[in-house]
This record gives sequence, C-alpha cells and structure tokens, in this order.
Amino acid sequence: MALEGSRTQFFFNELSARVQASSKSHGRERIDDMIDAVATMMDGNPAWFFVVGEPNLWTIELSPGFTVSDWIHQSDCDRRTLLLSIASKESLPRDASEALANRFQLSEYFLSQGSRGASVRGMEARGFGAAVLFEGIGVSLRSEDRWSQTQVSLQHMWLDEDCMERNDEVEALNLSASTQASHLLELQRKRIRSDLKGDPARLFGRKLEVFPHLVFGLDVDSHVQLLPQGVLRVAVGKLMTLDGAVRARRSNEEATFPFMPKCHAESEPTMQKYGCQRRFKNAEGGFATYQYHAMIGSDHRIHLRVCHHPRRIEIGYIGRHLDTVRFN
Repeated sequence: MALEGSRTQFFFNELSARVQASSKSHGRERIDDMIDAVATMMDGNPAWFFVVGEPNLWTIELSPGFTVSDWIHQSDCDRRTLLLSIASKESLPRDASEALANRFQLSEYFLSQGSRGASVRGMEARGFGAAVLFEGIGVSLRSEDRWSQTQVSLQHMWLDEDCMERNDEVEALNLSASTQASHLLELQRKRIRSDLKGDPARLFGRKLEVFPHLVFGLDVDSHVQLLPQGVLRVAVGKLMTLDGAVRARRSNEEATFPFMPKCHAESEPTMQKYGCQRRFKNAEGGFATYQYHAMIGSDHRIHLRVCHHPRRIEIGYIGRHLDTVRFN
C-alpha cells in the first residue's frame, strides 16, 4: 500500500465535500469526527492524504460559508496539526507506477445506484476511484446517509488497449466517522491477506497494516529474510492469532492481559544461562529481553514480550530455535 509497508493512503472524495449543512457547527462536527477517524486508522503510523478531483482542499465548504481553511483557524491544535501533517499537494501517490497512473487518467468512476449498479452521470467520484486503484481508503464527510457506509459501490469505466470502452462495478472503502475505523481496519487486513495469501514474504512486508495490534522490533526483518517460505507461512498464521488476541483484549479493558494463545515463558534456568540470546532491538532502537515464545513447528520460534501501557505485544525475533537448558 505504500512506502515501507506502513503508510496508509487516504483519498478525499470530492463529492462528499459539498455539504449542505444548516449551520457551521454541523460542518465543524463532521470534520472533527473525520479527523478523529483518520487518527484512529493511523494508530501512530505515518499516512498520506490525497485530494483527488478537488483543486484546493482548503477552499472546500464544510457548510455554507465555512471552509476547511476556516476550520483550520478555529480547530484545536491536535486536529489541526494532524490534518496539516498528512495533507499532500500531490494528486496521486508519489510511488504510483506509470501504468497505474495512466490507467487512472483514462478511467472514470461514478457512484453506483440501485440493484443493477447503474452509474449516475454527473456524480463522478474520482477520490473513491483512486482509493480503489491504489488500494487506499476514501475519506468523506457525512453530507448524505450513503457516507455512513464503510463500503461504497462504484461504476468504473475505462478505455482498454484497443480504445474500447469497458466498465465494471467495484467497491471502495469509505471513512467518514470514528465509529467506522475498527471495521475498516478489519476489511483492509482481509483484503491484503486475500491478495497476498500465496506470498507470505510480501504479506509480512505489509506487517504494520496486516497486524496493527502488534509491534515489531528492529531486528525482525533481517531474521525473516533467512526463513524458508513454508516456515514463514506458518509464522504469519501465528502472528494473525496474536494480533487477534490483542485486539480482543483491547476491546475489553477489564479482561486479563496478556492472553497469548499457545505462548510460553522460558524457564528460569534457561533465562539464567541463555537469556542474553533473547535480547534484541525493540521498536525504539534500544535493547529488550523477549522471554515469551510461540512455536513454529519444532525448529523455529517467535520470541515476544508483553507491554502493558498501552496493551500490546512486541515481536523481537522470528527464527531458529534458540538454546535452552534442554535444547542446544
């Protein structure tokens, strides 16, 4: 989905910006909630925000006479800083291939309507189209009920190599409210997993998107490069289980944490003799001890540690079985 596998691309939908609200407070509330939703989706990871189809994001009217620029001058510091930090003047992702960029320029996207998905001429939705083509998320304001949906149907029309007009129906992910964030994250993960099911190396390369509830130490990528394809496939399955366990515990503040399925702590004798083997660089670049492990068959292990504030599991090692008092 983007640079270093960690950046989420958001595409502002130009149609939904044309809000017909009755007061400035409505427009302000909508964009406040939209920004909160983006922050939830980012969850501490970098993001890009693209305006597709609108010549100037800042002049968009959130309600009659109340623009995004007005909102920036009146909003609180955190929301203002977030929007300014992720806003981009580029119309398309900087890492977009020439083929994809050309396809986007030769395409038209319209909102679909009715059971047959008939396109609505005059209601073009290039922001959502970009979200589909570049595997991003459309961002919209709730000017109509349709923007409360996390999935929006589009009619895609384009010219093929023989200059023949083609069309099909596609579905874009839509973010307009903070309540949609958790559902969208799950949809996004399922899409990536489905697309890369047969390629565990590429799937792991998108680890910050696929496993948003896990944290990875700085040594992990170099360990993974040494793993056979079959072992990595099993490791990815284990990480999915761990990610789901953290997600379930985060949703229940009263639940006991940690809950790590089929994870075990190393014995005290092993830690006394071989604890130094279980020290790796953490996500911040310092060193930490990863005492727990999950098995990958009999010859490989995932080593991890538990962080309580905030609740999370950090992966420090994925590789060959390390020495223990019973195995060396």
